[in-house]
Amino acid sequence: IFLWLVQPIFGAGAVVWLALVWLASAMRGLLWFGWTRTGIAAGNLRRWSLLFWAGATIAAFAWSDGAVALAVDAPPRETMLIAIMMLGVTAIGSSALAPHLASSLTFIAVILGPVVVTMLVKADPMVRIAGLAVIAGLVALVATVVRAHREHAQRNADVIIVVFGAGRARAGAAEHCGDHLPRRSFSHAPRDTHHGAF
Repeated sequence: IFLWLVQPIFGAGAVVWLALVWLASAMRGLLWFGWTRTGIAAGNLRRWSLLFWAGATIAAFAWSDGAVALAVDAPPRETMLIAIMMLGVTAIGSSALAPHLASSLTFIAVILGPVVVTMLVKADPMVRIAGLAVIAGLVALVATVVRAHREHAQRNADVIIVVFGAGRARAGAAEHCGDHLPRRSFSHAPRDTHHGAF
């Protein structure tokens, strides 16, 4: 939607940028399809974690390369428009990637880092000031992602504890029943001698 909206402003450059983003999205879709067919087992967890990071990094480069290519020669107003767009894209993407911290932090750095550098070397002072604002946004996003990752990890740990505790409780109940129910049956046998006769 962002790229479609800016296409009248940047022309063919926005179309090429859109193509890069869609190509990266298609590659990530293929990764997702492969993951759904194999799943995450103990033996391939590291492999899929690396592939997940690589897919997020390639998508970030697709966004970053197009943004920088357009911002280098863009007037101040358009440059700041690109910066706002990239802050929005980075905020959405990094929050979705927060459970995998390495991918989320890489996504933020790859997109916003080059955008900040491009803005700070511009001659217009307002663009430079806006670049400092983007730095503040970058720091805020990093802090938010780290906090979200910790909360996600804590929720997972709580779920594991609950599931493990429930499993132990069931095992203990089964062991208790196995130890005591037969004994109660046998202990009642002498008192119920007539039942057997009838």
